[in-house]
Amino acid sequence: MRLLFFIFFLTSCESFFFQDFKIKHFPKSSKNEELYYKVKKGDNLYFIAKKFNVTIPKLINYNNINAPYKIYPNQRIFIPKKRVYSVKKGDTLYSISRKYKTDLFVVAKFNNLKNVNQINVNQKLIIPDYLVEKKIVKKKIKKNEKLLTK
Repeated sequence: MRLLFFIFFLTSCESFFFQDFKIKHFPKSSKNEELYYKVKKGDNLYFIAKKFNVTIPKLINYNNINAPYKIYPNQRIFIPKKRVYSVKKGDTLYSISRKYKTDLFVVAKFNNLKNVNQINVNQKLIIPDYLVEKKIVKKKIKKNEKLLTK
């Protein structure tokens, strides 16, 4: 009984004796880590878009910036990252576009593909953000429908 108690005591005190070897919990960085830019004095949307190779309309849409499109120092601006996909064996442009919820022809045009049926294994494809454009189109359609129905 004493032996059992002694073994239990030693195993429960392991963290006390071996505290230096504990695994520290670092914040996990994911591949989908969002990128924010802190606006400095003198910055404008054109400068930020040019610096991060993003279009100005994307910056405006992702950050809900209203007209007259002013930004202020210390404001945090979300920078959308381009998604790059490496083609695997058996992939088609259609399956890739479905996976990323985008349009097949938008992916083809964005990557300057002449033939949508011809992609190669390990080819890098840039996947554009199509969902944002879709949402904008839906909003415009709803507004036009309201106008037509009145």
